[in-house]
Amino acid sequence: MKKFTCLFIIMLFTITSVSLFAQVQNLQSAKMPADITQTDLDKAHWEGHTDASNVYFIPQGTEYAMRFTAGQLNAGDQITKIRFYSNHESWADSHDVTNQSYVIRVYEGGSFDEITGFAEYNDRGTEVYSQNYTATNIGGQEVDFTTPYEVGSGEFWISVEVSGGKGIMPVDLDEEVNILQNRQLYTIEHESEMFWLNNQFCIDDPPPAQGEDCQEFVFRPLWLAVFIDDGGTYEASSDLEAFFIDNETDQNIITSLNLEAEDSLIIFPVFRNLGPDNADEIFDFILTVDDVEAINAPLNPEEFPGGTFSVGQGFMERISLLSGEDMDGMELEVFDVCLEIIYYGNDPDLSNNIACLTVTRPLIIDVENNTLENISIFPNPASDNIIITNAENSKITILNILGKVVSAIENPSSYQDVDISSLSAGTYFVRIDSEVFKINVVK
Repeated sequence: MKKFTCLFIIMLFTITSVSLFAQVQNLQSAKMPADITQTDLDKAHWEGHTDASNVYFIPQGTEYAMRFTAGQLNAGDQITKIRFYSNHESWADSHDVTNQSYVIRVYEGGSFDEITGFAEYNDRGTEVYSQNYTATNIGGQEVDFTTPYEVGSGEFWISVEVSGGKGIMPVDLDEEVNILQNRQLYTIEHESEMFWLNNQFCIDDPPPAQGEDCQEFVFRPLWLAVFIDDGGTYEASSDLEAFFIDNETDQNIITSLNLEAEDSLIIFPVFRNLGPDNADEIFDFILTVDDVEAINAPLNPEEFPGGTFSVGQGFMERISLLSGEDMDGMELEVFDVCLEIIYYGNDPDLSNNIACLTVTRPLIIDVENNTLENISIFPNPASDNIIITNAENSKITILNILGKVVSAIENPSSYQDVDISSLSAGTYFVRIDSEVFKINVVK
């Protein structure tokens, strides 16, 4: 069977139409509101995904589902909860999205063609469970099953139907996430008939014209997860993730940054809780520049809104680190700025706790070629005092790795004794007029 043309998302997060089955019928997409909770629940007893940056506007009657093949779960396990997203406010005026009513269903005995990514509507199997739900707030919804569903030996699907008007279907644009391919499905009406499609989306640029087939696809997960109770003790855990974004507006995740010689180093580190549980223990926020620790700050979740670092909650900091002149003085041409998050609770996945940003810039000033050739600074490294010679009639400034002044001396003598006993261990820079020297403080 020929592959149908699937949904197409514009990466710029602008409101745009998207084509389905290369036909006239269109859906529209939009960026998720900035305060939307995001969490990845592919761990513990949660199965699925709830990280989303875009939404599709979908008509009443649309369903989207988690699909479990025969033997994927153990017979006798129970499905006791479901998580999905509801928002009847953000697009009520612009797109008439008002749905707050949902029907949660379980189908048994379904069949799906993973090669074509397509199924007839009736291929979902037989409905064995149904539960109505009304969302009274916007955001992530967690709904307990009235009666837990016991897993059998065959294939089953768990779906959410938008039943009270036009609604939304959140989608994650992260192309790295593909573990749910063919495991999340959604319905679409085509020529007055209903069909199931997989979570494979068209990324052709430009998008295919009406009647043309898409050439390039990626799998992108929907905001949908279920809780699987296997009879074991559930251990609460929080997965803290660190990364950098390009700016406050576009918010693209980046791993490299190119600067001009005169540019200052301004970074946007981000950390968030990917769940599946709130983070209630203290964690450390550590920032290093060129392997030198610049920030080490403990963060207490009790100080966060709501008194906890909630599932999906994320925080972005705008930090102005160094000027171009400072980086020239520090000989910083190609270097890494790294963020590490250390959680003192249960964080089973430590692979995403560290993120590094490689910064590249032209180096203008060679600090090794000092014009004040007779100046000496010793000892280096030092712990309590340093001696600076032949710097009379100059201004001496000592800066930490962030460019913050930690000591300043006006009109130094030709043999200036400088007390550095109050400084923490690390790298510092001694600026004498326009020249810069690097020293190391040890304790």
